[in-house]
Amino acid sequence: MHYRFYRLNQNDHIVSGDDVEAAHDNEAVEKVSRTGRSAWELWCGTRKVARALLPNEREQPRVMVYR
Repeated sequence: MHYRFYRLNQNDHIVSGDDVEAAHDNEAVEKVSRTGRSAWELWCGTRKVARALLPNEREQPRVMVYR
């Protein structure tokens, strides 16, 4: 399946976007989670799959998966 993920800044504005290919949502979330410490959203078409928030600079992102 084709996914698109967007890196977000502190104001939740899109900084950049990348394409991700994965067999299912969980695999796509795993791939995006390994891209580094940043806030992001993952989409599959018009469906939001997941969002990671970065509470502060010392913590790892908190990932919320939408079902």
